[in-house]
Amino acid sequence: MEISVSDPLSEGMTRTGRMLFKPFNFAKWCTIGFAAFLSMLGEGGGGNVPTNFGGGGGGAPPAPRGPGGRGSPAPPNVLDEAWQFFLQHAWWIVPVFFVALLLWVGIVWLRARGKFIFLDCVARNHAAIVEPWKRLASVANSFFRFDLLVSVLWMALLLATAAVALTIAMPDIRARTFGTPAITAIVLGGLIVLALTICYLFIAAIAESFLIPLMYAQSQPVGPAWQMFRTRILPGHVGIIFVYFLLRGVLNVAAGMAIGFATCLTCFIAAIPYVGTVMFLPVFVFMHAYSLHFLAQFGPEFNVLADIATPPLAAFPVVFPQPLPPPPLTPPPLPPQQEA
Repeated sequence: MEISVSDPLSEGMTRTGRMLFKPFNFAKWCTIGFAAFLSMLGEGGGGNVPTNFGGGGGGAPPAPRGPGGRGSPAPPNVLDEAWQFFLQHAWWIVPVFFVALLLWVGIVWLRARGKFIFLDCVARNHAAIVEPWKRLASVANSFFRFDLLVSVLWMALLLATAAVALTIAMPDIRARTFGTPAITAIVLGGLIVLALTICYLFIAAIAESFLIPLMYAQSQPVGPAWQMFRTRILPGHVGIIFVYFLLRGVLNVAAGMAIGFATCLTCFIAAIPYVGTVMFLPVFVFMHAYSLHFLAQFGPEFNVLADIATPPLAAFPVVFPQPLPPPPLTPPPLPPQQEA
């Protein structure tokens, strides 16, 4: 079976044009845009958290002096200052942390639903939110648990890396200098963070292009979908899948640059949540359509593309009456006989 990474490009563009422009329907456009907005919720950015660690109370305690009350002050301990700040403001830090954690879990759950709803819109060429929300709830919840587990594991490894780097750099931190321990911590920690981030993005790319469509096509949870990808799609196609991901990366970079330039031209109106998704909906539909057409090349059981055909309704339907059935054939009545 010959797999191509270029043929799905034209097929994806054709499908995008047919979905959004033939004919153009503003209500359909906005509905699919809302599904795309849900599918990307919480991805690609976030708000900046203020880190204003101002002094609390009466300031730092006086620095100890040398003999005779003279001498240079000892360098303060940064970790002790951070711990004191936490103890003084724990009454609001802890509740805010748990509220942010619950909000993040809710966003991950909504995003899992949105990914399957948006895939359903692209695969079936229709605009619906409520019906696929209910129909695809089980597979979406399975992917939510997988996404949450991978994200928590990734963040835990990042925190562990930060702890190791902090331990290595501790001598320089205490001495308020920048020497070999600090450089070692930055280089080692940066390399580990880069490797962990690449692994996380690669797992996310596999999930977006293969796991979610397989779960959608087979109505199965993450485990069987991953097994199918590993045993039926990956063997013999590692090279072409790698080229596919490279091409997708180039397309993502090009799309990001185009969206960023267009956002500047619109005076950052496109940066408003949902508004930008609706404005650049053809880009998101094309990327999804390209992935689905690429997956369909691996076999008919992996093809989820099926347009919903609805017959056009006339404004004033004309109903032609059915002809009446012919009367039954009966012999004519005999004339009455006259009496002699």
